[in-house]
Amino acid sequence: MSDVGDIAAGALPRGIEFDVLGPVELRIGGRATGLSSRKQRLAVSVLVTARRRIVSVDTLVDALWTDAPPASARHVVHNHISVLRKALAAGGADRLLHTDGAGYSLVVADDAVDAGRFERLAAIGQRLLASGRWIDAGEALHCALDLWRGPPFGELAGAAALDAEGRRLDELRMAAVEDRIDAGIGAGQHDRLVGRLEVLVAEHPYRERLWGQLMRCLYAAGRQADALHAFRRVRRRLGDDLGIEPGPELVRLEAEILVQSPALGLGGGVAVRDAAAGVGNMPRRRPELIGRAAEVVRAAGMVEAGALVTLVGPPGVGKTTLALAAAAVAAERFGDGGWLVELAAATRPHEVVALVVAALGLFSGDKLTSPSAVADVLGEQRRLVVLDNCEHVIGAVIELVGAVFIRCPNVAVMATSREVLGCIGEQLVRVTPLGLPDATRLFIDRLDRAGVHPDDVDRHAVDEICARLDGVPLAVELAAARSSAVGLDEIRERLAASNYDLGQRPTGVERHRSMQALVAWSYDLLSADEQRVFERLAVFADGFDLDAATAVGAFAPVCEAVDAHVFSLIDKSLLSVQHTAPVRYRLLEVVRQYAASRLADRGDADEAGRRLLLHYGSWVGRADAGVRGSDEVRWHRGFTAEWNNLRVITRRAIDAGDVDTACRLVWRTRWWATQRDRLEIGEWAHAVLAMPGADAHPLAALVRSASTEVARRRMLWEAYCTQQADGARREEIAGPAPEPWVAMDRFWLDAVTVDAERPACVDEILARAGDSLFWRTAAAWCDAFMSSIRLSTDLAGNADADWRRVHRCVELADELGNPTWLARAMNLHGCAMRSIDPDASASLLERALATARSVDSGLVEAENVVDLAMSYADAGRPLDSAALVLDGFARYRRAGASLQVRDMFILSFRALVQLGGDEAACIVAAHMARGVTDVWREYFTPRRLVTVVEDRLGPARTTRLQVMARHQRTRDAIDQVERVLTDLHATARS
Repeated sequence: MSDVGDIAAGALPRGIEFDVLGPVELRIGGRATGLSSRKQRLAVSVLVTARRRIVSVDTLVDALWTDAPPASARHVVHNHISVLRKALAAGGADRLLHTDGAGYSLVVADDAVDAGRFERLAAIGQRLLASGRWIDAGEALHCALDLWRGPPFGELAGAAALDAEGRRLDELRMAAVEDRIDAGIGAGQHDRLVGRLEVLVAEHPYRERLWGQLMRCLYAAGRQADALHAFRRVRRRLGDDLGIEPGPELVRLEAEILVQSPALGLGGGVAVRDAAAGVGNMPRRRPELIGRAAEVVRAAGMVEAGALVTLVGPPGVGKTTLALAAAAVAAERFGDGGWLVELAAATRPHEVVALVVAALGLFSGDKLTSPSAVADVLGEQRRLVVLDNCEHVIGAVIELVGAVFIRCPNVAVMATSREVLGCIGEQLVRVTPLGLPDATRLFIDRLDRAGVHPDDVDRHAVDEICARLDGVPLAVELAAARSSAVGLDEIRERLAASNYDLGQRPTGVERHRSMQALVAWSYDLLSADEQRVFERLAVFADGFDLDAATAVGAFAPVCEAVDAHVFSLIDKSLLSVQHTAPVRYRLLEVVRQYAASRLADRGDADEAGRRLLLHYGSWVGRADAGVRGSDEVRWHRGFTAEWNNLRVITRRAIDAGDVDTACRLVWRTRWWATQRDRLEIGEWAHAVLAMPGADAHPLAALVRSASTEVARRRMLWEAYCTQQADGARREEIAGPAPEPWVAMDRFWLDAVTVDAERPACVDEILARAGDSLFWRTAAAWCDAFMSSIRLSTDLAGNADADWRRVHRCVELADELGNPTWLARAMNLHGCAMRSIDPDASASLLERALATARSVDSGLVEAENVVDLAMSYADAGRPLDSAALVLDGFARYRRAGASLQVRDMFILSFRALVQLGGDEAACIVAAHMARGVTDVWREYFTPRRLVTVVEDRLGPARTTRLQVMARHQRTRDAIDQVERVLTDLHATARS
């Protein structure tokens, strides 16, 4: 298992996992991400299956299209790989995906894939089974099978490219099931297994091993006749169906049952262990681990390969339970057994040696009082020693481990601590909280044990509780225990109100009874300055970087070395590291709430909050400038990471009456937020304007423009669709415009007629832009917008002048280098090319869409989805158009992007007509006609398409369908259109 040690030592980025034992998922930090389409999941599955081998692009094309692939197949493959690379990059693991001239390879270790972990655990179970350690084998195999969530590769199971691997994994799973049954038989669990085996032989009637296991269980349960009848059943089944006789193993077993052979001794209901398993003081019964199978394998492999493994993690994360499970798996390699030393009782360093001597039962002629004396007695013994709870006596533990490391080559040590020991040769296992799915499973399991049936539980409420508790196992268990008595709603309310007292559990160790006691234990071990910095970090609502921590933490009596204290808190597992670029830090919520209570008790909360406002008031100005420039990707990540902090900080500024900071936070966040449909920025602005004195602030007009963002978008869309914009509405929409941004709102009012030569707002933007390349690019885009429409539809105009405007917009966007404006400019260029070269138009719009997605620009992404679907339809690619329409409807449901829903109807009409969904097309046409002028309806849905539907269905049928559809709700129409499109899309693909 040395490769497991390599993985744990850093061969794979922390938190990157591929799941294929069920629906295919890429998991980063425990959360599924990045794989939204079937073809993406299929491409990733092929790469995962070929781990570390190069897969050619042609192979991927053949995998994704079983029939003749489209002309764009290779381009689609590259796009899917790009999506995967982006998802990996978000987790700091883009280096795992390699590209060369021939194709791609995914260089991941076996333990990064649930199938690899399953095979490793199954092999461990087989090894334990061979040595007669039935209980431990059953636990290892249970962990292995617990990784399965459905058929291998989920809905991709029928794909030809995965067929062989799927069959192999299915066979391994069945072998593991059979091994686990053998472990249960050896442990004397015959009665419990009979029912399960009856189900299995019905599902797998030709697996003779299962029939043999059923016969053995029936015989051991005193049912000799039923055991012999089972043999007759399988013989008849094999003969009737396959024309063969049972194999020699089953025949021999029948003979032994007939004569009641002593060879059938099955353990007699007593768990049989080998001699080594009887040595040591490790607990014989351990709680079931949920969501820790990979960590068990990793830790066990490391301790087998090295002398010292330290499990490090925050309070309540389950280090001890994990250490015991891993030690149980690894202990078979140590002839002198596994030994647990509980150091919680040590109050002075010298007591460590005494506790070790007592727990290990060490004796010699002299009293053992020093680490070197302990090491001398251990000598050549082959022991696995688990030192639990080392953080408060860490110096004495380091001295002891150092002596053992030098003098005892066959002794391995596994330590649990909230702080790294720092010994030479130490290997670390970072024990992190559970991901949300596993935390939810743990919660439901504990409720089930308390007598609450899982079907009676509100799963959404459980998810919310587990998310608030950050998946900390002890906190989840305590919440489950408490909610079985008081209900989920009360637990939710208490957590929302930061009332985190979840009660206690019975345990012999006082500090393990509650989360407060666990955190208080760690807090008491900090120095005075470390305690103050720890408390001040509680003012952050979410993660933070080192600059923010320094800004908040550096006031008397600390002032200096805040970064050193931050690193110390990380070492002591009170502060978790988020491996992003740049690196960020975070207090788990249960830890943060404890820190907040101590901060309030000390009286530092107001000063820490004031420093927080100063820091983010300055940061948001830099971030706003950055997100508008060529470095948008970096600053977009910053805004995304800080969003929760900005939300809470804005409320803090409002509550503190800090009008200046509140106005700056809202205004400098607006551009980023509105481009990504984070329209709650309007609610923030409304709250800021309600502050006393806000109207007199220099930024009040700008904040006011943000406060009406949602209403403005709705009115602009009405004007866009109806070509109506009276003077009163124009003033209501635009309002005062002290910066060019508000002038852009007027652009839509100036551009509501398709023959507008040049929007009047362009000059207004340029007049206020000064030397800002950002706003000159915005003006050029407004200038080119109507030109692009004229060029794409052959409407009357000066084509040469229109092309100059489009090219000028692209040139300025290239010079600015801002991805959002690049996407917008490429979009105009692609739209302008539509009537000239639909394929080139589609290629440009695909690039524009990918660029918008690279910075999560939801607004621009939605625009590109619409235009690209149009180009696909014009290029005779209705399937690709339909796929984008379905994606657009999904986005509408997710984000409520109502401005694009009419476009989705228009596009779905074209796709339905081209794919033969005529009745659904009639429904769409009726909804599309609401409030849309003839010129726009003719532009988007040419009369020839409507005529096609009427010719196919007949005028009477067409009229009846449209009359019925006009009384249908928009949501119902979307449901119907989605169903029809999905069916047509699937039928055409097959």
